[in-house]
Amino acid sequence: TAPVTVTFSTSSVWATGFTGNVTITNQSDATISGWTIAFDLPVPGFSKVWNVTENGSTETRKVFTNIATNVNIHPGASRTFGFNALGSFTVGASNFTFNGLIPSGNIPALGINNISENEGNFESDRVLEVYLSSASTEWVTVEWATSDGSARAGEDYVAASGKITFAPGEIRQEVTVRILGDVVEEPDESFNVSLSGASGAPITKSTALSTLLNDDFTPGFSIGNSSELRVMKELNDLPCSTSHWLQLPPPWQVSTS
Repeated sequence: TAPVTVTFSTSSVWATGFTGNVTITNQSDATISGWTIAFDLPVPGFSKVWNVTENGSTETRKVFTNIATNVNIHPGASRTFGFNALGSFTVGASNFTFNGLIPSGNIPALGINNISENEGNFESDRVLEVYLSSASTEWVTVEWATSDGSARAGEDYVAASGKITFAPGEIRQEVTVRILGDVVEEPDESFNVSLSGASGAPITKSTALSTLLNDDFTPGFSIGNSSELRVMKELNDLPCSTSHWLQLPPPWQVSTS
């Protein structure tokens, strides 16, 4: 692969043409000296090009080469060129090659997003998103599986695994994990969902952290003095002015109100 990312955009579109812009970014640690870029674009030609020389194009495959002023692309730097295309805009440039190689930054890559939600008081489903960084023209498959972190399978969630398939053009899929909610106050906990065994695309983010936020709270306590411990708790079925005393061995007395 070529150590670059290539992006295409349009800045103006009209009935009989459009302005296209292509940006090349050097992702390597070395200067690139001299470059040719090619891509698919179904237009018959161009009325104007800038910052580049067109050569060797066909009706569907376009080829451009650097000019003297942008022959070098330094590490982390970008070069942009553009054109006014003849013919109506139907689809953007695609299937780039840079010096005959596929740009590494344009290869569809797999990842999975982190998620953080309340644990809940009952069993529920948690949905995590698995994605491709860009659409692929091929079928892509990847396996996934849960693993314990501070959250434990069988206590906080149900262990699960499976296989996902992306059809050509798809960029989003979902995996579902069963959460075992409860009413016990505890610290926030988390488990992992990991990707492996991919076919058709590399994995760039292999693990998602799924956090179960605590949403259970026990009554608070405050000590009024050495002889009284007042328990502060909302009692929905009692007037808020009522006090209820619990008998404890001296020197403690406990009241709830």
